[in-house]
Amino acid sequence: MSVATVIPARLQHTRIDESVRLRETHIGQQCKILAHSALEYCELGDFSYVGEHCSIADSQIGRFCAIANQVRIGA
Repeated sequence: MSVATVIPARLQHTRIDESVRLRETHIGQQCKILAHSALEYCELGDFSYVGEHCSIADSQIGRFCAIANQVRIGA
């Protein structure tokens, strides 16, 4: 018998790039928001991903969603 090794999850915590602009936004658990994105008056569900240079406003994004780079939603 071999001993199985436990590999930790790649994204255990929410990660938000330091260049991201947030205004009255709720971010769920284990999300990732990449560089130069702006989120205003919106909700981002658990386990969701926002690519680079996105603009998201007045929106509700659910769980397990992936938003590509340079996407504009509700802005």
